[in-house]
Order: sequence, then structure tokens, then C-alpha cells
Amino acid sequence: MLVRLLCLIVMFAPVHSYAQIRSEAIGAFNAALGTKDPAQIEPAATALIGEAIANPSDPNATVAAFEAAFRLVTIGEYSKAIKGAEFTVSQPASANPPVESRLMLSAYAKYKSDPKHSTRRELDELLDDLVDSQVTSLSVIVYNDRFKAETADGNWSKAGDLSELAYRHFEPNKDAILTHYLNARLYSGVMTFARIKKRSSHELMAVVNAEIRQARDSTENDSPLMDSLDDLYWTSEAWLNAIEASLASGGISHLKDEDVEAIRARFPSTGVRIDAHACAECGETIPQCSGGFDMTPPLKYPRSKAWEGTVGAMILKLAMNDQGQVTDVDVLAAVPINTFEENTIETVMQWTWDRTGAEETCKLANDRIILPVSYTLTY
Repeated sequence: MLVRLLCLIVMFAPVHSYAQIRSEAIGAFNAALGTKDPAQIEPAATALIGEAIANPSDPNATVAAFEAAFRLVTIGEYSKAIKGAEFTVSQPASANPPVESRLMLSAYAKYKSDPKHSTRRELDELLDDLVDSQVTSLSVIVYNDRFKAETADGNWSKAGDLSELAYRHFEPNKDAILTHYLNARLYSGVMTFARIKKRSSHELMAVVNAEIRQARDSTENDSPLMDSLDDLYWTSEAWLNAIEASLASGGISHLKDEDVEAIRARFPSTGVRIDAHACAECGETIPQCSGGFDMTPPLKYPRSKAWEGTVGAMILKLAMNDQGQVTDVDVLAAVPINTFEENTIETVMQWTWDRTGAEETCKLANDRIILPVSYTLTY
């Protein structure tokens, strides 16, 4: 998922010329940043680190080396960033930026350069210690990177711990980094369910879903955050359905619809967003023909997945023509991904709308039909 990086604070101001660090090195670095070209940023940042190390008594040597090393990290030059990051750690505690940021940069550069057990442990212990520290653009990158890496590796327990640390770290400033906070919150809920398959996990996901829904519905349609918030919302909907299906298939107590609605009521939206599915806002006067889909052929659990016992859920957006035939299927969210999508799309594309009402004037064509789908195995 693509999320927009919002820098909470501008800790690292453009580097200016000082008495000991050569102005040529600073100018070249600032010029390289302006190009946004990694091929130009790398040598300029490396040179500035060299200048800072050669002039440690310069009152701005620490921030110059930090900024250069940070930029190397952002372009993936982790091993080249280590020298500058370690230099900043050796500088006086009174220098800027704060010591915790310098320690984080050094540990992160080492971990990314050589992701072995010792470097990972050093970084994770630091993240645990710094969870209540000030949020910076660096900490957003690092906390996000770590819990996503453990999730990708299937280390659910570790991913759960790290995603919880991330959303706790982001929470005090969540309005400034909203999508990062909600993404970490969602991951934490998912990882909790992976470890604890109980009603409490379903309740947690309902709270996460309600919080994301509140944020999405309180955001203007033309906001640059809307695409990310929509993605997060539909993903949380899919997980909410998947967790319910999983618990129900195992005979475990789970939330009912009225329980979910009660939780959502605790997170009211400001109502600034126009619901794309509300036809009254679209100027439409012809009602949709009543009825439902003739689900022939029916959805079937793929045999190739049966042995795994996978529980899954998807949120689909369907388009239908004026003959009531499904013409397009868009997967808004799927959990787990790349599992049930192909089978589902192939089946749903064969469905048609079965009119049950006697309306004289109604329309069949609709490109905004939302359909939740769940897959479970019963024994």
C-alpha cells in the first residue's frame, strides 16, 4: 500500500556555511538535494560527512553529518550512512539533533546494511526505549519499516509487538501523520488476531475499523489523504469480516452486527465527506431496481486452498450494465492477498441481477455496488 509521508517536524534545517566546514561541500550537498537524484545526492552527502568528521569542533558538524547520513538512508545507501551516523553519536550530547535521533539513525543504518540478529536486536531495543520520544521523519520511517518487515517474514508475535510500539509512538501526533498512525493501528489489530483468536480480537478490529471509518468520513473528498484512507478503510472491513468468519467457523464467540454498530457509534464523523454511494448527492432521480444477484455459478472454496484451511475475506466493487450483467469487478481489499481473488472475480463476472420488484421506472446499470465476500471451511 502506498502511504504519503508527512514530516511532523522540520528538525533538520538546510545546512548553511560555517567557519570550518567548507562552503563548497555544503553548497554541493544542498544543490544535490534540490535535484532529488540519488546519483547526485550520494557523493555530495558522502563528501559532507567527510567534512564534518574532519572538523568535529565546528558547532554544526553534528547536524551536517546527521543530515547527510539521513539522506543516504533515504536513498538506500545504508552502508555509506554508517560512518556519518556513528560520528554523530560520538559528538557531545548537547549538540543537535537530540541523542536519541542519532542513536536511532546509527542503529537503523547498521541494521539495513547487515540485517542480522544482533543489529536487529539493537534497533528493536532502541525502538522500545524511544517509544515515547518525539516523532520525526526518521522515526516514522524506522518504526514502519520494522513491523512491516516482521509481518512479511511471518513473525506474527514480533510484528504485533512492533506495530503496537509504532502506533503508540505515532499516537500523540496522529493528526499530523494520520495514515501512518492508522496503518500501524490496523497492523496491530491484525497481528493481535494472528496470536489470539478470541472475541476480544474481533472487538479490537471493530474499534480499529471504526476509527479508520471516522477519519475517512471526516476528510474532504479532494484531500491528498483520501486514497490512503479509502484503502485502509476497505482493508479493515475485509479483516473485520475475515475475523468474524474465522471465529464463527470454529464455534468461537464473536461480535454481532449490532455490536459492531455500537462500537462505530463511539466514533462519529464530522460528515464533511460526501458518500460516493449516496445517489441523492449524485443528482440521480431514477431508483435502482429492487432485487439481488442470481449467484450462478455460486462461489466455491478453491480446492487448491482447502488443505491449508485458509479463512479469507474480500470487499468487491461491482459494475453492472443496463441488462443487469456484471461487467467489472474491482477488489477494494483482500485478506490474505493473492489467495481468493482470481477464483472470485471469474465467478462473480458471470452473475446477473434478478429483479424482484414491480417498479415501472427503475435502472439496472450501476457502477457502485459494494459486495463483501468471506471464505471459510466448515467441518
